[in-house]
Amino acid sequence: MNISLYHNHFNRINSDLNDVTKEIATGKKNLSSEELNKSLSARQTITDISFINKKIEDNQLNRSTNDDTLSSIKDILSNLKQTILEYNNSNNNINQKEITLSKIDNLKEYFANISLNLKSDRLLVGQGVYKNIGLDSNDLVINNSPFFDIFDDIKNNINDNSTTLNIIDKMFDKVNLEHSKIGFQNSNINNIKDYNTQTLFETKKQLSSIEDINYIDSIMELKQLEMTYKALSHTFKVDSELSLINYL
Repeated sequence: MNISLYHNHFNRINSDLNDVTKEIATGKKNLSSEELNKSLSARQTITDISFINKKIEDNQLNRSTNDDTLSSIKDILSNLKQTILEYNNSNNNINQKEITLSKIDNLKEYFANISLNLKSDRLLVGQGVYKNIGLDSNDLVINNSPFFDIFDDIKNNINDNSTTLNIIDKMFDKVNLEHSKIGFQNSNINNIKDYNTQTLFETKKQLSSIEDINYIDSIMELKQLEMTYKALSHTFKVDSELSLINYL
């Protein structure tokens, strides 16, 4: 009987039994070097995408604020246009003029305050990829004139109905343009987040296939190893008894 051969078989089966028992206890496979590298790569991808999506979610408030602020600025311009029309309908009454100029000043101040809510940002949307999004009050310009100063232009042309209404219409066009840009930016960023979320799901699924055991397969393997161990033990016992008889 070759005891050394039996000894090697027992050691190999014991090692396999320990490995499978550990896998069942932890739910994780014993990874090869190649599998370990794939696992580390998948985990890094999950970390990176989760960080990027968190940045996108954190920026959601700014993007929502910009949308609301531009809607409020449109309301200001609507009130401004209505104020001018009321003055013109008064046949440029001197008393109405003072009221109108005061209203324009109030709307100008309201615009100055609310435009402070506009936010621009350099948002991380991919690995090393940034997008400049949002806007601030400096973006609301017509012919190099900031909106804040244009309120004064309207006051200076208060008696020129065509000029003032044309200025307000241009302001509306600019705000609508910027509002459309923000809508496009939001849609684009939401698409990026959706893509990232899908990639995150697929990467987690891939990581699970690399690291996680199939319990049914592992339990069957464990039972097979146990049966092999018992069979080997029985064979060793029989061989030992025969060797002893032959010796005697």
